[in-house]
Amino acid sequence: MSSGNFPLKTSIQFDNLACMTTLEDYTVEFVPLQKRESLKKWLFAFPKNFFQGIYNTYLLAKHRNVLQPLEKNHCPFKWIWKFTSPFFSGKITSQSHIMKAVLKHPRTDSDDGLFFDTVTDRLFLFILKDLFPNEPVTKNDFLFTAHKDFVNQYRQPILRFIGQRNIHRHSEKIESIVKKTVDAWGKGGDKINASLLSFAFASNTISKFLLNHPGPEEVFEEISRADQCLLNVMMKKGVWRKSLSKQEQKEYEHALEVFRKAVDIALTQKSNDSDSFIQMLREEKGMTELQVKSTLFLMYFAGVDAPGSVLSYTLWQLGKMPDYQDEILAEIKGKEGSLYEIASQLKTVENLYNEGLRLFTPIYLISRYPTKDLLCVVKDKTGNILLQEPLSKQKAILCCPFFAARDSQVFENPEQFNPHRYSSPLKTHSWLPFGDGKHLCPGQWIAKAEITVFITQLIQKYTIQSFPEKEPKRKGYLTIQTESPFWLSLKPR
Repeated sequence: MSSGNFPLKTSIQFDNLACMTTLEDYTVEFVPLQKRESLKKWLFAFPKNFFQGIYNTYLLAKHRNVLQPLEKNHCPFKWIWKFTSPFFSGKITSQSHIMKAVLKHPRTDSDDGLFFDTVTDRLFLFILKDLFPNEPVTKNDFLFTAHKDFVNQYRQPILRFIGQRNIHRHSEKIESIVKKTVDAWGKGGDKINASLLSFAFASNTISKFLLNHPGPEEVFEEISRADQCLLNVMMKKGVWRKSLSKQEQKEYEHALEVFRKAVDIALTQKSNDSDSFIQMLREEKGMTELQVKSTLFLMYFAGVDAPGSVLSYTLWQLGKMPDYQDEILAEIKGKEGSLYEIASQLKTVENLYNEGLRLFTPIYLISRYPTKDLLCVVKDKTGNILLQEPLSKQKAILCCPFFAARDSQVFENPEQFNPHRYSSPLKTHSWLPFGDGKHLCPGQWIAKAEITVFITQLIQKYTIQSFPEKEPKRKGYLTIQTESPFWLSLKPR
């Protein structure tokens, strides 16, 4: 098979209710494409592409987000498929082996890189310049836009502080924040807004744990609202390239001021801890004060929306599963240790977290652009060619974890929320919810810790019922969001 999208044979096997693609069964190469598409072939495909582009434009205008148009174009049995519209056109993949091959390359490598990323520049640089108007902000002053030579300078202090090997050192802080938050939720009345409170909890965690922000609690809620405001502004100005209304501009300026104050407080607040995240940043060789401030902003921006959305969705699903709540409680009774230690041992909570992350993958789309015309060649482990797909220079290749998490060849009944599908511990999340390669999210372990500890504490103290019965409609902005919030009712045990 030389040019199709259908694999000759896959080695995917189901293990009870879960299975993962064995990435070692495939090799993916990107080789320069010497011969471009012929004019005759282009003219033959033009009518289909033209009308498809009109249809996609209609979908984008109707839904005002990218997720629904992508779903309409999704070809589940193709490894790479096309998306055409006047706003952007390119090709999409949800195959883990292809996504990993794309994402292993740096976002920015002006020397000899195969891929680059201008979308992130467009989304973040204007925000940073507005946030720090008196600073000479450049691409290299922010992790998401920096050249490959600067990436480790930003990542290493984050990993040293909250990486997989070090997150346990902060267990007491995480426990303290969780216990106080769960107590506050319990006083919230018969019905609480889980979406709003989950974002506030994530903001609380970042503020107190990483940045030593003393509060009060209302400030953390204000930060979470400012985070949502910036997401909407990025979508409107960065993606749709539209101007803000007067009201939107006013809200945007207020959100910027909220973050300025939060960063300033973090920089001036003295810590009693022997190791401080801010001190670690300042001690990083070559990092300027502006880069320290931009990293603190990054921790807020990335550390509020993604964990908050996954937590609220997971709790909503858990509220519909009283039997699973009993399973968690039964497993808790057999464990000893601190709250953090117990949460770390619970298979039921681990599976619940994995399933929530699978079906509500926060970063649902990651874009890259080829620097030259390329041919994507996929081979099996015996060397047989399974796929040859041309990728045009500077036309997007969109890696889509959202669809990878719903691959029916990998997950049985993929739209069903089923924590039991994980019969053995996961070595990796095959759908790449945290990205991959040189830009793998360095904050993923704090996200997992705060969510799993929170669920453990909440189940110990309350039974949960969720509303509404049917999941609100999902919308794809920079992250996955819903049109209406998730609600919970908590009953003391």
